[in-house]
Formats: sequence, C-alpha cells, structure tokens
Amino acid sequence: MKKTCPAFSRSVMLFCMIFGGLQFNSSKVYAYEEDTHFIMTYVLLRSTGFTDKDALLVAAIDQGMDDSPETVANGNVGPVSGVYPNVDEEWIWHALDSAGEMTAKGILARKELLFNLALQQTNYRYKLILLGVFFHYQQDTWAHRYHWGIGPLAKWNKNHLSYDAFITYNTPTGHAKDGHMPDRPPFDPVCALMCLEDGIGYAKKFLLQVGGTVSPLLADYQPMSGELDDKWDDDKQGKYFNQVKLPEDSTSSNAIARLFLVKLIRAQINAYTYSKTNPPLPGFQTPNKADFDSVRSGLQTVCDAFSAQLGFITIPSLEDKIAMGFSTMTTAGLMGIYNNAVVSKFNVDSMLRPGDFMFKYLGTDNKTGLPTIGVVFEKLITAGQMVYKTGSSLWNSVAGNENGPMRKALAKGNPNSVHMGIYIGNGQIAEAYGTSLSGASINKWHLFTDHNYQTWFVFRPKDSTFARQVTEVAANWATGRIKYLIPAQAAVTNSWFGPSAKEKALTYGDAYSTIGGPPTVSKMFCSQFAIAAAQSTGIRLYLDPSNTPITAEQLDKLPAHLKLDSFSSPVTVFGEWERSGAFDMIGPVYVQENPM
Repeated sequence: MKKTCPAFSRSVMLFCMIFGGLQFNSSKVYAYEEDTHFIMTYVLLRSTGFTDKDALLVAAIDQGMDDSPETVANGNVGPVSGVYPNVDEEWIWHALDSAGEMTAKGILARKELLFNLALQQTNYRYKLILLGVFFHYQQDTWAHRYHWGIGPLAKWNKNHLSYDAFITYNTPTGHAKDGHMPDRPPFDPVCALMCLEDGIGYAKKFLLQVGGTVSPLLADYQPMSGELDDKWDDDKQGKYFNQVKLPEDSTSSNAIARLFLVKLIRAQINAYTYSKTNPPLPGFQTPNKADFDSVRSGLQTVCDAFSAQLGFITIPSLEDKIAMGFSTMTTAGLMGIYNNAVVSKFNVDSMLRPGDFMFKYLGTDNKTGLPTIGVVFEKLITAGQMVYKTGSSLWNSVAGNENGPMRKALAKGNPNSVHMGIYIGNGQIAEAYGTSLSGASINKWHLFTDHNYQTWFVFRPKDSTFARQVTEVAANWATGRIKYLIPAQAAVTNSWFGPSAKEKALTYGDAYSTIGGPPTVSKMFCSQFAIAAAQSTGIRLYLDPSNTPITAEQLDKLPAHLKLDSFSSPVTVFGEWERSGAFDMIGPVYVQENPM
C-alpha cells in the first residue's frame, strides 16, 4: 500500500500548500546521479563547515530523493521499472519545467522557495532534511537544462552556462533526447563546477543562519566558473566527454579554494568510464554510470591533499548511505514537514498534547491497521454517517426530538471522521481499538504501532485544566477491561441530551477516579468512550460533586459541548465540538513514525 497522506487527493494537497497547480506527463527523466547527489554533496558540506553527522544526513536525503520510488522522477509504477514518471514529483522535486510554462525564472523561484522553507523550519532535524531536498533541486537546476543542440552536428547551447537564462528541460519529455548524459559531469564539466560553486554559496548561508562557522578556505570564496581543458589528453576525451581545466592562479586565497573545487570535479570525471554505445548518442564517447567507490576514492584523495586547510574528511561508504535508510521517502511526508503537519517520533509530544481529542479521518488510501473486515466496517461507518447526516432533519422530526443546534452541528461534521481517541502522551492514545473485533477494547494504544500512515483532526481543549484531568480519566479507564461495542446504536441516536443521555452521564461522573472505568459498563465504542471521559471530567471540574451528588437537572449547567448523548457518532461530535468554541482545531495531521 502506498504510504501517502490520505486526507486529500495529492493534487488538492499540493495546490493548497506551497507549490501551486499540477501538471501531468509521461516521460523518462533522471537527475544527477549519486556521485553528485550523495558523494559530492557530502564533500561540499564538510568542506564548508558542516559536521560529519549533519553532512551525512543532508547528503543521504539528497540522494534519497532518487532512491525513493515515491519521490523519484521515475518510479516503479508501471510494467517496466523506471520508465513511468511520478507525475507531480518531476517538477516539484527535480527542477523540470512544468509543460514549459515556468521557464528558468520559475525554476529559480522554486529553488529559492525550497531554500527559504528549509531556513524557516524550527525543528533542526527537519531543517536538515529540507536542506537535503533543496540541494537535490538545486543540483538538478544545473543538470536539467539544454547543454547541447540536437543531432550529430549539435553544438553547445549558447545559454548552457547561464545562471538565469538557461533553456529548461520540460515535462513531459524531460531530457529523454540526451538519455542519461545530463546526469553525468563529463557531459558538461563547467556546468558541474558551477553547480558546485552555487551549492557552496547556499551551504554558507545555511551555516550562518544556524550559528555555524564557515571553514576559512571557503569563507570568502566567490564563484569563478571555469573552462574546458582543451589539452586534456585522455582516451575518454570526445565531443560529449570532457574535462574542466585546472586554474592557472594558485596563490591567492580564492585561487586555492578554486583549485580545490576544480580538482574535485576533475577527480569525479576521471572516475568515469566511457562507451560508444550509450543511447541516444551511439558512435560517440559518452560516460557510463559512475562506480561509487571509484568516485569516492578520487574525491577522498583530493580532500586528503587539502587536509591542512580543511582538516580530515572521511567520505562515507555506500553502506553508510544505505544505513541512513532514506529509500522510502514520500511526497506526502515531505509536504507534511513543509506544513508542520506530520506527527513523527521526532516531534510527537510537541505536535500533540495530553488531553487532545483525535478524530481519525478515513481517506481512500488510508492505512487503517485493521484487518479487511475492519476496513470494510470503517467504510460502512462513513457511509452510514453520510446517510444520517443528510437525513438527520427528517429523523429528528419523526423521533419528536427536534434539536436545531444539534442539526447545525451535524451539518458541520465530517462524515469521514470514523473514529475517536484521547491522546495521553508519550505517543499513546486511549481509545476503543483493536486489530480484531474479539480483541478490541478500551486500552492504551500507540500511534506509531497502531495508527501509522493515518490522518487525524485534533481538537485541543482551550481549558488546560480540563485537558489535564480528562487525560487522567482516559488513562485510568483504558485498562482493557471495557471491551469494544459495535456502534450500531450510534446510527439511530440523534444526540439529544435527554433523560437517557443524562443517566449515562451521571454513571460516568461517578467513575471519575475508577480504574478500569464505570463498573456497570462492559462495552463501549470509540466516540462513546471519548464523550464519557469528557463528561466525567466536566462533572468533576465544573459542577464540583465532591460533597453533594449531582442530579440530572444540574447537568444542564455543563458547557454546551458536553451536553450530548454519549452514543453519538463521531460525525456528530465533530460538528458539535467544532462549532462550540471550546477547542482549538488542529490539522489535519498525518501520523508517520519516520517521514523519511
């Protein structure tokens, strides 16, 4: 199952967030390969002043954008691996012009946006993750441009080295005309050098923003571009396989830094082998895919030669990259980070607070954690709530319990809210849940074990004392004693806070401190448990029953959001609480233990 955010369609989510409208295409597209996206990125960051740990994370994310089937420009989504594009990802993450409408100006604007969003992120780990996403896009702005004309007589595109007037590769064809060649520095060595210089500028800006120290070698470096080495004497040399020229000046501080950068590109290019059979340029010497260890060894030699200026840098191995684990990244997970809407193991207790009421949203791709029968059951709840919502006015009239405010709440409620729970801290949620109907109960379940890849709306009580006390009630009751009740009655309960509803509320109030919950209650469904815990808390907090037993009539003094039948469905509770003003509504949030 795809691990993507189910709350919205991908198109709607992307439009509503930071990136604008979507275009669809079907092409074969790649990007700079891991010798640039991982090895060179790591060296760039370490030589600029990043720590080994931070540089490894950023570089692994950079390469992870191509290693992950759901963020790579071409994923394994068709009968032939690597041929079918991930439509949205092509222009969102890989600097391809959307149908030719963006031009270089639009590509560069997106690049700046991604960098600024990384700077604005407050969680430091996420900040580094977004920096890795940025570097992938930044490097692709140099790879994904027209380097050459078309055909065997092609010449250099006159703008191939322009910072802001280059000709973009567009969706849907990408750089199919040039095959893999734009991904490989020998195809355009000066462009690769300028990409490296450009990246160093952004790395320095980032370091300064987080209070880091830029290495003396690169602190004052100014980009100088380069030129082809027309005297390069190597069997690999050819029209489409070139080398960058060593600088003549090697004495000034800027020249020493430039010599270091040029030698990095030269070492990277020297590690490539060539072939005369690579499509789409058979008969010409063109670069094969680089061997990871060969590039690593070449760049390590350069780093060692400049250890006096940089200190010792040890380039990670391929195994180190793999061990970082960034091969299952998703656009949904990244979008959630951009919008601060992902609840992960890194931020769960800063995103959520004890006492938060959580409404699970069932979308078309939502991973429920339930067996097939449970998934079907949740979909039936959605269908039933939709029918009840649209027919509630008629039902209230027939039942004789006319309730205008409740009808308004029902009209506002979300029928896809199929489940409720109460967050109690440390990643745990008190709820009526289980992976089978026979094993389901009111217990303490874990968000990442039991609800990973799910979307929730969060209702946070504005009364912090209520939030603290309802957490205690929920934790006390959630022992597993109370079993799961199939919520059939919720479909025919109009939520009127009448005699029956008040009688149940009094039972809950009496069990405020009872471990295992009300002794006379053996089964509950999800919204019943949440309402019951809220009513028990409200009775103790707002009516003070410590001396005199509370009567049914006194329950009318409860706040409006607590005066509803505990057998109400999630859609009714959602609507009533949203309109009550007693909660801050947060979300939707997407639960993903590790967004990467």
